Amino acid sequence: MIGRRLDVDSSFRLPDLARHLPKGGRLLARAAEVAHTDRYDTPDGRLAASGMSLTHRPEAPTPWTATVPVPGSWAISQFNYRLGTGGSFTETTTQGTLTTGGTKNVNGALSTTTAASGNVIYMEDANIIAATGLVSGLTTGSVAVTGAGAGASGTHFQAAIAVFAPLATPTVINLPATNFNLANGTKLSVNGPGDAGECAHDRIGPIVTDDGVGAA
Repeated sequence: MIGRRLDVDSSFRLPDLARHLPKGGRLLARAAEVAHTDRYDTPDGRLAASGMSLTHRPEAPTPWTATVPVPGSWAISQFNYRLGTGGSFTETTTQGTLTTGGTKNVNGALSTTTAASGNVIYMEDANIIAATGLVSGLTTGSVAVTGAGAGASGTHFQAAIAVFAPLATPTVINLPATNFNLANGTKLSVNGPGDAGECAHDRIGPIVTDDGVGAA
């Protein structure tokens, strides 16, 4: 869980702070500020179970935010909207790095997305724009990806974001002069680049099983 949320019932009242003021201090009357927060999850609560949340705060500078539970996570954003005026779309993120240099397709004319656009994929087909963002290197906390068109959108605007925790990346393991003792009947398959399923005999030493049978 990231952060702590507290709640009170309708009978709660703030205490009188006047008697705690320092000498010369005074209380200032300020208008109440009301904030609205909506949190979204799947019907079976998969976001909460994985320590994530998707939050919408209409009054915030970045209304939609997603939490990142694991450092090194990635996010994919998708924006679709009907063109109002203008014909471009940019994406920015509050953290992480936006990947660009992907395909840009404007009514069949192909080019490459730029770093300034923040898009990894961009498609404009007549009066519909679809833009995809890919964010890497996220840190634990919240992330908000913002999309902005060149002008006001038309009658349709839709956005979505998905955050993915990193998986372990396979790495080469070097085990020189290492013996493996395997139970009788164990089948061992060792593959290397270009081995096509065959044992890399030039990279593995003796294999000894419990019954003493060895293979080089």
